[in-house]
Amino acid sequence: RVTRAEFSKMCDDKYDVKAPPPLLCVARGMQKKACFDFHASPCTIYPVRVPAPSEKGLSGFLVSFLMGGVSAAVSKTAVAPIERVKLLIQNQDEMLKTGRLTRPYKGIGECFARTIKDEGVISLWRGNAVNVIRYFPTQALNFAFKDHFKRMFNYKKERDGYWKWFGANLASGGAAGATSLLFTYSLDYARTRLTNDAKSSKKGGERQFNGLIDVYRKTLKTDGIAGLYRGFNVSCAGIIVYRGLYFGIYDSVKPVLLTGDLE
Repeated sequence: RVTRAEFSKMCDDKYDVKAPPPLLCVARGMQKKACFDFHASPCTIYPVRVPAPSEKGLSGFLVSFLMGGVSAAVSKTAVAPIERVKLLIQNQDEMLKTGRLTRPYKGIGECFARTIKDEGVISLWRGNAVNVIRYFPTQALNFAFKDHFKRMFNYKKERDGYWKWFGANLASGGAAGATSLLFTYSLDYARTRLTNDAKSSKKGGERQFNGLIDVYRKTLKTDGIAGLYRGFNVSCAGIIVYRGLYFGIYDSVKPVLLTGDLE
């Protein structure tokens, strides 16, 4: 049991009390007077331990991973029509040469209208399933390889200085991005081919590919494995810069800004 004086001290210590949920909520969320009014009578204190994010282990990681995946799936699905129109406009010259397009698009609005008229509304999401599937291995590999490269570089801010530590964070992020891209680039390639696969004007409205497996089968048959990695060098250079800054700045700024109770 606690006395009024003891409870007052607990409220003064930034409401850092180890108590049952009702007592904890009142102590943290209301003024000290409200604490006294609500708990005027003596009460028994029961210790409650809430694990920190780093202590949640595999279950916490899986929850965050799945929540991130669901969020990414929703957001990617929402912008999929815009993404497809962008890729169609970017690649229309090649499509004109191969006969998959009768005339060039006049703009974004006209591209939307023609795609819906020729292929239907659902066609605006063509290739989106592959894009969503690609997210899960990409994120898992990015974080796994980032931690691996950070341990490999093994730079400490206190021991090696800020700039070497910051450079190691940039390098580990870039290396993680490049390594994960090596495993997932073929999915990105397949997604791009499916998105650009407009119905051919010369073949009675036929498509070049019937789905993800068909992209792999036809590409491997004509170009081999190298065909699945067409454009990899340019994408790799971009992902090294992007992931290097993304992870590097995050890992470097986090311990500076999130201090004390914010950790």
